[in-house]
Amino acid sequence: MRVYLLPDKNSQADRESWLRTQFGLGLPQTEIVYTVSDSNSVSGGNLPLARDARIVRDTDIVIPISIRRSGAMARLLETARSEGKRIVEDFECPYVDRAVPLAYVIGNEDLNPELSGLADRYIFHWTRATNTAWPGERLIDFYHDIMASESYPRSAFDTLCRILRDRLLIASSRHMPERIPTVSFSGLPPAETAPLMRWRARYSEMSFEPYGIGIDKQACERVGIRAVRYCNRSESVSEFGEERWLQQAIGSITDWRQEKEYRHRGDLSLAELSTDELVVVSRTPEEARGIEKRFQIKAVSYCRL
Repeated sequence: MRVYLLPDKNSQADRESWLRTQFGLGLPQTEIVYTVSDSNSVSGGNLPLARDARIVRDTDIVIPISIRRSGAMARLLETARSEGKRIVEDFECPYVDRAVPLAYVIGNEDLNPELSGLADRYIFHWTRATNTAWPGERLIDFYHDIMASESYPRSAFDTLCRILRDRLLIASSRHMPERIPTVSFSGLPPAETAPLMRWRARYSEMSFEPYGIGIDKQACERVGIRAVRYCNRSESVSEFGEERWLQQAIGSITDWRQEKEYRHRGDLSLAELSTDELVVVSRTPEEARGIEKRFQIKAVSYCRL
């Protein structure tokens, strides 16, 4: 196998090590080829186009899968055809343009009245479907599960079940101050979170979905969960010292104080909490019943049906 890569900020050695680990590539059987910039080539210095052109030039057999007819790939395919390359079209399927957002809206009439009984006792960590591998998961295992499953295996429900199975909330540095890994929680009553569940086109994902884990407020201090401190952008980072991870700007467009956020620095093991200190929220009653049976933790559905 020959794998063609684009250069990035990481060293070649680090990139190759990451690639071989993520996809289980053997050393003798795999050659890594890097694309270099050449402004005088037909790609005009466009590295992705230069990479694709070299792949077509080096290959003996071209196997198109999904090609946009007026795009760069289509032009490369025609070049290969004109050069007498063997073209195998047995696996080709129609090109599908960018899909509509994978979003859904939950109205007040859909809410389960039981949610109101959770508001005073718990704070919640909400999750969502992931469009890539779970934290710590290899990409080869992520793609294997996609091919082996009849439905998408990294849905919000699947992610919630993985958290309960491992009894672990994995911290993320994404969007966090100084990229300090934290686990985020919201003190909002569950029924008030529905308007905040929205499609984020920039990241091709929902902000979060009606799948979450509630932790008893009385247990928060014991396990290191702290309330976020909202501030103006003019406030100095040094004012927060080692607690920079608890700092959150109020926001100029969105007022982030409405989320009533809490954070835990680093991963949070649910093994530190008793089942009486936890509650699970899942979208449907059927899912909630399945969670109670599988994990022996109280579960409440977000929606009536």
